[in-house]
Amino acid sequence: MSAPWYGNFVPVKEATNMTDGELGLFYSEAISNSFMGELNNQDEINAKHFNCYKPKNCTGSELAYKQWGNSAITLNPISTNNYMPLSYSMY
Repeated sequence: MSAPWYGNFVPVKEATNMTDGELGLFYSEAISNSFMGELNNQDEINAKHFNCYKPKNCTGSELAYKQWGNSAITLNPISTNNYMPLSYSMY
């Protein structure tokens, strides 16, 4: 799904048979329940939960710094379950 970030929608269109219009809706930031809208929503949830500098997005470097410095991500996950148990590191 990363092809659009590099400007190449062809692989996604071929794999899904989406029309240009459907692809536009799928990646629309204006639609909160689109794929891109859900990514933005999750970015904002993460930013609030992990107290990131920007209110709607944590940078990769910021998350890495928080984790490297004091395991702030893995010891404080948004939800705890078998997928993300509390720990000092990811395993």
